[in-house]
Amino acid sequence: KEIAAREVPLETLGMIPEATAKYYKMIPLVRKDKTLEVGMVYPEDLKAREALKFLARQGPFTYQVFLITPTTFSNLLKQYRTLRREVGRALEELEVELKEEKVEVRPRTAAEFERLAEEAPITKIVAVILRHAVEGKASDVHIEPTQEKLRIRFRLLGILHSSIFLPLRTHPAVVARIKILSNLKIDETRIPQDGRFSTKINGKGIDFRVSTFPTTLGEKVAIRVLDPTIGLKTFGELGLEKRNLVVVKRTIKRPYGLILASGPTGCGKTTT
Repeated sequence: KEIAAREVPLETLGMIPEATAKYYKMIPLVRKDKTLEVGMVYPEDLKAREALKFLARQGPFTYQVFLITPTTFSNLLKQYRTLRREVGRALEELEVELKEEKVEVRPRTAAEFERLAEEAPITKIVAVILRHAVEGKASDVHIEPTQEKLRIRFRLLGILHSSIFLPLRTHPAVVARIKILSNLKIDETRIPQDGRFSTKINGKGIDFRVSTFPTTLGEKVAIRVLDPTIGLKTFGELGLEKRNLVVVKRTIKRPYGLILASGPTGCGKTTT
C-alpha cells in the first residue's frame, strides 16, 4: 500500500500498542468506522496475524491488512510519541530543576505562580498535552485535581478518557501556565474565569477556549479545542446511513415539523 505522509490519530495508534507494533512490524494506518487498515512489513507472518486477530477480538474491530515497506513502517512508528513518555521526560527535567534550585513546588504569590509557570518543563508539559489533544481529535481537555494526582482527560466522540495522571504538586504550575496563555488572573482561584488563546500546532492555527472554576481540591480547568480548518461538513459526512440520509432530505422539504439533532461534541449538530 502506498502511504502518503500523514498523521495517524492517537486513538487509531492506540488500537495496536507500541510494543506490539515494534515486535510484529505492523502498525495502524486508517480507521474507517469499525474497520482498521493495518500496514504489515511481513503479512505472511502467522504469529503477527494471530496477534492482530487477538487485538481485533479485544477491540472489537475488523481489519484489512496491507503490505508496507520497512521504511514506511519506521516513519510511521515515530508517531508513537506517547503522551505519557513526553510528559515523563518533562517531569524529569522539572525534578532536576527543583533539586538544583531547591524551590518550593507550591507557589504562594502571583510572582511565584508566574515564575514557576514559565519554567521550561511546565511549558513543555502543557504544550505536549495540547498537541496530543489536537492530534487525537479531542474536542475537550479536562485538567482536574484529585486527592492524590492531577488527572488529564480528553473528550473523544463525547466520552471522557483518562489520558495521564501527573504528580499533584504540578497542579498550581500547570493551571498558572494555562491562565497566562489565556490572559486570566493567576492569583484568583476562588471564582470561575473564562478566557481563550490561539496557537499553532503542527503548522495549523488552533483556538482554545478556557474555563477555570474552583473545587474543594483546587482549580479545575476545561479547555475546548477548536480547529478552524475543519470547516462545515457536507450532508454525506455527517455519519448518516444511506436510508436515514434519504429520510432527512425528504423530511426537510416539508412545510412544517421538527427534527431533533442530538449527539456528542463535534458530531455535526450545528452543521446539520
